[in-house]
Amino acid sequence: MSKTSVKFLICFIMALTIAALTSCQKDNLEDAVLTETVHGEQGVAGTAGENGRDGEKGDTGEQGPQGEKGERGPQGEQGPQGEIGAAGANGADGEDGNANVRSFKFSLTSVASSHHTIEMPQLTTEVMENDVILTYLQFSRPLLLTYQLPATINVGLGGGRSLAADISASLWVGEITLSLKKPGELTSLMDSDIRAGDLKTLRVVIIKSTESTTGKTAEQNVRAELKSAGVNISNYDEVARYYGID
Repeated sequence: MSKTSVKFLICFIMALTIAALTSCQKDNLEDAVLTETVHGEQGVAGTAGENGRDGEKGDTGEQGPQGEKGERGPQGEQGPQGEIGAAGANGADGEDGNANVRSFKFSLTSVASSHHTIEMPQLTTEVMENDVILTYLQFSRPLLLTYQLPATINVGLGGGRSLAADISASLWVGEITLSLKKPGELTSLMDSDIRAGDLKTLRVVIIKSTESTTGKTAEQNVRAELKSAGVNISNYDEVARYYGID
């Protein structure tokens, strides 16, 4: 056999061998792909375990330090006015005052003379002709003695000083004049006999007369009324209490 024939035969045998091997591998691969996997039955689920118990509560920690107080914020805007509340109950009526009696008080603490004039516009001609006018002089000491005028007085003024005098209050339209004279004489005291602070106040009470009583008749009626009520007209405090004035 020639070398050419031998080579041809060897090549042919090798080709057949390769083809056979390729065919076998293909068959094995198809079998592997087509083979169905068989699954086993699902097992029974196990019983759930019991919940564990809660742990004990730990101790409370110590309170931390208090923080510093912050600055005060700005004042807020004023809110709207609230509704007006219901009116309260009416109070009890007070006692009626005496509209026919007026009282006036003048300070004399700066007076240092035997004559002193006070302006008093309430002393009109009508008042002087018809109403009752009572005047009272009060000393600063001793014990705030008060005298209805006119009066004759002899009082100690403290510091070894004393004062004896006839004192009167002269009424004029629009004014009243206080005069201090030597007892039983028409001579006025020396101005040096009166020092600032010796006299305290002059009180004037005007009691309005009724239409049917004027002048002397009105004064007589007032005196009779006060006497009937047990009021000493020379005592200013009793007169003030009776008429309800200061």
